[in-house]
Amino acid sequence: MIVKKFLFQFAPFILLFLGAVLWVTAYHLDILTSIPKGLVWFPFVLIQLLVNVLCGILIQRLYQGTNKDPLTGLKNRKFFYEKLNEEMERVNRTGASLSLVFIDIDNFKQTNDTYGHSTGDEVLKKLAIVFESSTRSIDTVARWGGEEFAIILPETNSEGATIFAERLRKNVQDLDFGINSTISIGVATTETLMDPEDFLAIADKCLYKAKETRNKVVTALRIPSIEIVPGLKENLKNPKAKFSANEGLKIDDHVLTILNQILEEQRELSKRIKKLEKFTGD
Repeated sequence: MIVKKFLFQFAPFILLFLGAVLWVTAYHLDILTSIPKGLVWFPFVLIQLLVNVLCGILIQRLYQGTNKDPLTGLKNRKFFYEKLNEEMERVNRTGASLSLVFIDIDNFKQTNDTYGHSTGDEVLKKLAIVFESSTRSIDTVARWGGEEFAIILPETNSEGATIFAERLRKNVQDLDFGINSTISIGVATTETLMDPEDFLAIADKCLYKAKETRNKVVTALRIPSIEIVPGLKENLKNPKAKFSANEGLKIDDHVLTILNQILEEQRELSKRIKKLEKFTGD
């Protein structure tokens, strides 16, 4: 273990030293012996190429490792954020639908307390396999943290995402874990550019709603872009204004509530910025 740690810690210097030794050796063999130059340099060039290939493979594995959850093998939150930003940019370019699925394992703490954390880990691993095998190659499945998972569904409208989520919920419900396990799911869909954090917040609110009864799917039917919501600028200026259905927003009451919460947060942020500017004298 100590030797392995040493090799990893000083790998750049060790490789540099070995490369220098190889080339100095080849240089002296070329000068001091009558061996044809091709025969002298070929083995050293080949060794150098092999070392470069191995280093490339190692770098690739290290990069992939930084994007993976060590327990389940799924993508981690870091990669998830990067992918969500990419997909949101594609929505902006193409206008295609983008859906987000948030998943939480019901009563997972009780599972850990009753059967132990090793059993809980096995449940997480099995669910990860179910989630990944149920998705397409263009989808992204990630472990959000703890017993929560998230799935990005590009080019998927609200109806398609809801059907997918219901099928996933039923598959888990019917799966034999040796213990009774179910999941709650929140689904959000957008067809226009919006802040990824707002998109996540809406999916999370839907998940919270689903967890009130457990083993349920809750969907935000339609999410308009915050930038194109009618009356946004006027509502921001008016501290008492709120969004309502009569403003031409064909969305459900749940999403409407979330939009008003986002509006309040934006107002609060504006107040804090003004206080900070006043304090700093800018």
